[in-house]
Amino acid sequence: MTDFVEVKTQDLSGAALDWAVHASFFGNDGPDWDVVGGVFGTVSLRDVRIGMDGIGQEDVFHPYQPSTDWAQGGPLIEAFKLDLEHDHDRSRPWVSYQIVDPRLTTKGFAGETPLIAVCRAIVASHFGDTVSVPKELCHE
Repeated sequence: MTDFVEVKTQDLSGAALDWAVHASFFGNDGPDWDVVGGVFGTVSLRDVRIGMDGIGQEDVFHPYQPSTDWAQGGPLIEAFKLDLEHDHDRSRPWVSYQIVDPRLTTKGFAGETPLIAVCRAIVASHFGDTVSVPKELCHE
């Protein structure tokens, strides 16, 4: 069983942030996942073989890194209709906004890159200001 820890959404990064974006879509019902070389990804079954030694299977790792890969994270900006801007005073390089109530109040989530800011806003829209993430994904 995986142990979870509470992390502020604004502090999420790396594999923990990618996992949280993935969990925003699938919750606990998503595909199996793993971390390989510090990279979060899903695992699918490619091949099952029955032979003299029993049943063998081959898993395939699919990296999922929307916080660093524009091909995965870029389309999320349009899908979630997120605003993204550069903070000109440079205290928060990029900020993405999410709607936090029906009166269209927005809350900004900062990131060192546009994709990190966008991913944090997506996670916040599903989990709020804190999220429980698998302990193994957090930086020590």
